Amino acid sequence: MVDTTEISAMVAAAGVLIGVVLTVMQVRDLVKTRHTDIIMRLYAIFESMEFQRVYQQVTNLEFEDYEDFMKKHAEDNELRAAIWSVGTFFEGIGVLAKRKVIKMDLVDDLFPLILYHEVGKESHL
Repeated sequence: MVDTTEISAMVAAAGVLIGVVLTVMQVRDLVKTRHTDIIMRLYAIFESMEFQRVYQQVTNLEFEDYEDFMKKHAEDNELRAAIWSVGTFFEGIGVLAKRKVIKMDLVDDLFPLILYHEVGKESHL
C-alpha cells in the first residue's frame, strides 16, 4: 500500500516536472518575442521617412562603373553619408541574421534585400 509520504513525493516530483516544462515553454516564447521585437524595431527604422529618403537616394543612383560614380559623385558628402547609412543598416541586419538573433525568412519578407543587392552588384561598390 502507498502511504502519504510516497504520494506527496510523487506529487512534488510531478510539480517540479510541470514547472520545468512550463519554464521551457516560456523561454521559447520569450526568444520568439525578442526576435519579433528586434525585427519590428528595424522595420520601424526602415519605414521612417528619414531612412526612406536616403534609401531612395542610394537605390536611384545611375552610373556605369566605379570611375563613372566617382566622376559624378566624388564630392557629394551627403550622398556618401546616405550610402554609409543604408549600407550599415543592411550590414547590421546581416550580422543579426548570421548570428541567428533574427530569422532570415522574416528579414526576407520585410526588407527588399534583393533589390539592394542588385544595385550594389551592378555598381561594384
